[in-house]
Amino acid sequence: MPVATPPPTGTAPAGLTVRSALFGTRTVGSAPPAEGLFRAVFVVPAVEIHAPVDAVWAVLRDLAAYPEWNPLNRSVSPATAARGDKVVLGISWGPYQRDGTPVGVHTLPIALHNTELLTIDQPGEALGWADDLGRVLHRAERVQYLTPLPDGRTLYRTEEVMVGLLSPLIGRAFRARILSGFAASGSALKRRVEQSR
Repeated sequence: MPVATPPPTGTAPAGLTVRSALFGTRTVGSAPPAEGLFRAVFVVPAVEIHAPVDAVWAVLRDLAAYPEWNPLNRSVSPATAARGDKVVLGISWGPYQRDGTPVGVHTLPIALHNTELLTIDQPGEALGWADDLGRVLHRAERVQYLTPLPDGRTLYRTEEVMVGLLSPLIGRAFRARILSGFAASGSALKRRVEQSR
């Protein structure tokens, strides 16, 4: 039986209500995650994972295991963080591939440690964290969404929204790295989940 493949978008599932510790409650698709000057959105193509949402969520939410598989966020501390807690992300900017093959995550250096706020923690639906340099200067929130698909599959989507006076500069300086890191993380999540089944 042929399986319908969802469109390769990275936009969040319309109608999902997310509760962000930074930006408040909103319905995805009906209102922007944040309003302000110089808004930018970074999106990569969605990834279809051949596993149910609960299996994908278990890997995505296991922050302690990120060093084992996540090429972008090499570490998250504390690993027991909950919504509203500060977390320190150990971020690697790659390179994530050599000759078209993913590199081993243990070879990826951490380029910076960034303190962020775990803003969204909705089991089976969404996980997000954010930078906050103030409403006027710069706010950025990355949200990872899970959508159940037929036949026990899951669609993983990720996006980052930046707003504020510094956002154009930060976006210009880090756009390629952000998009590359998001794509590498989505592919690595797929491999991790599917190989553990």
